[in-house]
Amino acid sequence: MNSNKNLIRKITKPSLKNREIKDKILSAAKNLFLSKGYNKTTIREIASATGINFSLVNYHYHSKANLAQIVGKDIMDEMISRINRETEMLNFGNAEKLYIENVLTWIYTSENPDYEKFFIEFLIDTSECDSMTVNF
Repeated sequence: MNSNKNLIRKITKPSLKNREIKDKILSAAKNLFLSKGYNKTTIREIASATGINFSLVNYHYHSKANLAQIVGKDIMDEMISRINRETEMLNFGNAEKLYIENVLTWIYTSENPDYEKFFIEFLIDTSECDSMTVNF
């Protein structure tokens, strides 16, 4: 029975550490992408900001474009979640709800102008985007 507990510890502990590492990388990438811009941020800067080895960042995310895509999805999920919370109590039809969602999206991006800059910069960087599908 003891050997099973040790096996479970060995399996779950590295997974937790990997999740913490990945979260740390994502947080640093988001901060740098939003403050410096996508084009001016490098994987080395992200690694340096986290204190994590450059190769470990590449191991987990494979490329700056992949990392940016995940950061972008997280930003969109955050905005969609906020919009859903604020509109779920409304008893409007689909057209009215869509209008309100669009207005709220505009408000949120106005509150965070770096979001819009990040998305535009990332999407027009064709050298990175040609070989991938962007799923926002």
